[in-house]
Amino acid sequence: MGNGNYDYWVIKLDSLGNIEWQNTIGGNSDDNLISIAHTNDHGYILGRFSVSNISGDKTEGYLGGTDYWVIKLDISNASYNFKKEKEFSEILSFL
Repeated sequence: MGNGNYDYWVIKLDSLGNIEWQNTIGGNSDDNLISIAHTNDHGYILGRFSVSNISGDKTEGYLGGTDYWVIKLDISNASYNFKKEKEFSEILSFL
């Protein structure tokens, strides 16, 4: 179950397509995932927009309009950990 209206749904599959783990990521309102990329450190970077305030998994406040929310995930065998989380104004120093 998610935190708000729309959340990111992240699923890790094994080489046979079986689900290893899955989770939703989001705040109390709309958080829609549109891009995901594998990073050199074997994690993932996820991004799209958010209109959620600080709530659920979101620790950055809503700045107004449509905020771009970028999340860096550190993936282990059975779970993930938030490594970093930033709103659009901080993205250049984040990457």
